[in-house]
Amino acid sequence: MLFLLPSIGYGLYLFLTSGSVVLLVLSGLTLLVWLVIGAQRKLDTTQPVRVEGGRVWLGDIRLNLYPWTWSTKVRDVVYPALFPPAAIEPNLAEVPPWALGISLDAQLVPSPISKQAPHALVVGQTGSGKTELLKRIIASFQGEVIVIDFKGGFDYEALTTPIRLFVSNQAEAATEVLRARLVKPGAPTLVAVDELAEALRNHLLAQQLESIAAKGRSLGIHFVGASQTMTGISRTIWSNCHSRFSLRADSIDRAQLGLPIRPLQPETLGYAELFDGTLRGFRFPVHVTEQAPPDAGNPLLFRVATKPLSAPDEESAPSRQTPWGQL
Repeated sequence: MLFLLPSIGYGLYLFLTSGSVVLLVLSGLTLLVWLVIGAQRKLDTTQPVRVEGGRVWLGDIRLNLYPWTWSTKVRDVVYPALFPPAAIEPNLAEVPPWALGISLDAQLVPSPISKQAPHALVVGQTGSGKTELLKRIIASFQGEVIVIDFKGGFDYEALTTPIRLFVSNQAEAATEVLRARLVKPGAPTLVAVDELAEALRNHLLAQQLESIAAKGRSLGIHFVGASQTMTGISRTIWSNCHSRFSLRADSIDRAQLGLPIRPLQPETLGYAELFDGTLRGFRFPVHVTEQAPPDAGNPLLFRVATKPLSAPDEESAPSRQTPWGQL
């Protein structure tokens, strides 16, 4: 007030003597802002928010009609109370083949592979759905697909998309195919690698994959890799992957992927976060198949394997003489 009152008085003097209202208006506006801020400071944001008579009330105090004049802490309390975020349950059965899933705001998430963003990286724990997401990326790609799977390739047998599949004992053959593709450009090609960290243990295969990550864009070769962690993945590869997915990745891997430490929401099966300049959380279809117990085709082995163990009765248990005594 020691600043405002002299300014208003001097502005009034200038207005009466010269007709200039600039300083008077500016001082009046400053006083108005000061009064509004002073009123906001007295508000208790722990009070309940309600709407009564077409006005917003915070506890027993009625807020003014202009929300833009409310303080940030008041808006942060009032807006979520009046407009709670709706829980969106996406219908994953309606996701088209060209999309990966449905985002948290009910928007379709397209495949990340394009000329502008030719490479992608998927990181997540075992059982988080990495392979299912990788299969959706493969199915949405228009062109030749080469799959390198160091888990045996069983997860890709049901794919309707034509693929060339190489498993762990075919690393040399996969290396030759990739080398030929780099030398002689052809149709758009997607190279998908499951268990990327394991594949990079092969020195020759690692060289070809790093070459694809570095210069594959100009040759029409796209790359997507899935790994449990970022350990073992070279900087040449992950720095060239514009699109990065997190499926229950830990905080260290999230930091390397450029994601915040905390996920957007609790991570469950079929939930992923995509960072491609902006961060989006989405859900994608996951087909869980029940595996038969081991040796289920052999009734005797299945019976022995599934029979619960129980302690024998001491009286009825047969004794056995050994060199060290009776058992």
